Amino acid sequence: MPLDSFDQVKDGLLFCLIGSGKLIFESLQPNLIDQTNALVKEFEGMTDVPFSY
Repeated sequence: MPLDSFDQVKDGLLFCLIGSGKLIFESLQPNLIDQTNALVKEFEGMTDVPFSY
């Protein structure tokens, strides 16, 4: 990867971290929540194609 591309990726990551409403620590290590039940209750039956979380 050329150095210019790396700098663009680095700048993009910094802008995302600084521009989000979350703390930088929360963005880098999020507290994941299991949304399986919500997915089944809210979206099951909306399509004939099977899907999973």
